[in-house]
Parts: sequence; C-alpha cells; structure tokens
Amino acid sequence: MAKATDPIVIGKRTAKNRVTMAPTVKFIAGEDGRVTEDFVAHYAERAKHECAFICVEATCITPEGRLAPTQLGLWEDGQIEGHKRLTDACHEYGALVVPQIHHGGVGTHPACGSAVGPSAMVRESFGRKQEVRGLSREDIRRIVGLFADAAVRAQKAGYDGVQLHACHSYLINDFASALNQREDEYGGSAVNRARFGCEVIRAIRESCGEDFIISA
Repeated sequence: MAKATDPIVIGKRTAKNRVTMAPTVKFIAGEDGRVTEDFVAHYAERAKHECAFICVEATCITPEGRLAPTQLGLWEDGQIEGHKRLTDACHEYGALVVPQIHHGGVGTHPACGSAVGPSAMVRESFGRKQEVRGLSREDIRRIVGLFADAAVRAQKAGYDGVQLHACHSYLINDFASALNQREDEYGGSAVNRARFGCEVIRAIRESCGEDFIISA
C-alpha cells in the first residue's frame, strides 16, 4: 500500500511525496493581478515544509472574468515575472507547482466585468440580480485562446503545468451544468456540454507540449 511519503509520477514529472496543497484564494493581488512578496512567502513556506505538489489559487485568464478586483492573474506578460519568483521559491525546495487558471463565467464580480455564460439569463449574484450574457461561438473561440495564452505564460514563469478551475459555477462548469440551455454543438448532450472544456485542454496541450501537466 502506498504511503504519503512515497513519490508519485504525475504525467512526465515526479512529486517527491503525496502531500499536496489545494488552491485557496486570498484576494491580495491588487487590481493589477500581480504576485506580491506575500504570495511568494506563502507558497514557499508550504514547499519548505515538504508539500510536494502545490496548486496556486484561482488565477484569472482575463481581467473581465475575475471573482474580485484583487484576484491573481495571468492575463498579460507583465505578470510573468512575479509568478517566476513564486515558482523559483517553490522549486528550491523540490516542489512541483501549478496555477489554477480560471474564468468566473456567471460568477464574475460585477466590478470586474459583465457575467457571461453558455446561455443568457438573469440570476441572483453578489446580493443582487445580475444579467448574464450568452456567449457566441466567436466569444467561445476567443476565451479558449485566452486559456491557452495564460497556460503559455504559466509555462514561461516556470510552472510545471496548470489546473483548470472547472467547478463552482465558473465558466468551464457553466457549460457542463443545467445553466447551459444552448441548442448548438455546445449544448444538449453530455458530449456537447463537455466540448468547451475539451477544447480548452486541447488548446493548452497544443500550445505547451506533452510534458506540461494539465489537471482539473
């Protein structure tokens, strides 16, 4: 029987043990979405104490899809340097590290942008009724590209891979859920509802190569 102290192979990488850190959002990035020294110290401390696989909190792919104005981001190249400091600090202690890349979808904070989802609707969110704009096929293709672009930035920053935030009524989950009332290739059957998430995975794999971890 495997022990928590045993190494484990993840894709083409090996974690030195089976102790992981789940992503927990702190909302301390500032409106530029950049990594601060507090972030670096927070994650380095976990790596120092033998956490072998660290998942950095929800990191938005676009400023218009944030959960809060102070959410961490990977939507522009200027954010790469801070993430590189974070990955270097974790790698120093032998930890694998991935960011959880994210789009808020219907859960987007109204101060950050309009809520979007697979279908138009009105829902209660952040204590008030909020209109959700249904995405066009062109919108979907653009957002798939934003996920891939964020993954490329993560790779440039030294991350070992990415995790897709695909739950909690965020965008990937929105397509798989009952919120999806589409009648085209992105709605209806389970295969169609999974199409958006699969396209995101495929775009990241094509952009980042076979050695890059993709988890969800």
